[in-house]
Formats: sequence, structure tokens, C-alpha cells
Amino acid sequence: MSDATLKIHHETTYDRPNNRQKLSVWAALIGDGTMIGPYFFGGNVNGAAYLAMLNDFAIPELVAHYGIQRNEAFRFLWWIQDGAPAHRLIEVRETLQHHFPQRVIAFGHDQEWPPRSPDLTCCDFFLWGYVKSKVYLTPPASLAELRERIIAAMEEIPREMIARSVFAMRTRARKCVANGGGHIEGRSAPPH
Repeated sequence: MSDATLKIHHETTYDRPNNRQKLSVWAALIGDGTMIGPYFFGGNVNGAAYLAMLNDFAIPELVAHYGIQRNEAFRFLWWIQDGAPAHRLIEVRETLQHHFPQRVIAFGHDQEWPPRSPDLTCCDFFLWGYVKSKVYLTPPASLAELRERIIAAMEEIPREMIARSVFAMRTRARKCVANGGGHIEGRSAPPH
């Protein structure tokens, strides 16, 4: 997976007394150090909203990044996503298979991401923790400020840091396999 495209979808909650709001964000990290996004969903993330994000934002951004035609498969890219209900929509699965034939790691695809698996992707393992460490230095005053802080934090991430995080995913995946599919942080390898 030298040029793996990794998907993240993350909900950040903004709490105010009697006014809980959430902000759902998607972004992708690419092995060359590029980040695509952030993309902010306008409401709840259901299958239709996720499909619209794929067709109207993610796929066109990847096409622009790689300079290839929309109908040509991304031959070296892998798409990874968890088993969230929005990802299970038939049209979502068909769209991903069209653009990433046999290179989708997700529930209901040829390569399934194991249920209850450890967070191995660079988005889960690195990106959201890093962004939150920058965004929540002080409580944001509003949902709009939270959005602005997320954008600023993502824009400041060096390309080299993104590339290292994508590359490190391989190491984490190998450790997970060596550990029988279990979590790798703070655990020793299984006895031989």
C-alpha cells in the first residue's frame, strides 16, 4: 500500500448547556503526504450524504490530485473505512468498487476490516488526536469557531508528517497480525 488513501469520518461534539451540537468531518490522507479535505457534512451522516460526499468531493479531488480521467480506476490506491451504517449503503459499495476494484478494505467488501479491530489507520491513530490537540487548546466559543480551528489545524500539518503516518500504518498492521489480530499498544507479542 505505497499510496494508500485512507478515509476518516469523525464526529466532534460541541457542548453548550442545553444545546449539544455536532460537526461531522471527513478527510483522506495519501502516502505522498497529501491531505484531501476537510469535508464537513451539513447534517447527520447517512448513506445518501456519504455517497454525495464521495461523488461530489472525494472522487473529484482524487482525480484532480492524480490528473487522471474519472472513468479510469485509481490503480494504486486503497480505500479503507469502518463499518458505520452510512458506509453500508449499496450505492456506496458500488461506487467504491467502481473506483477501487478489489482495493476496498471495509465491511461488505472483498477485504473486510475486522470488527472491533484496533485503530490502525493513520487517520484514527494519528490525525484526529493531533487535530484535537490543536483545536481544543481552549474551548471553542461556537460551532463555527470549531470548524475554523479544524481547518487551520489541518492546513498546518506538514506533508512529511502525513507521509510518515501513512507509512507507519504498515508497521502497526504487521504488529497487529503478529499479535494474532489484537491491539498492539501496551501489549507484548504472543508467546511462540
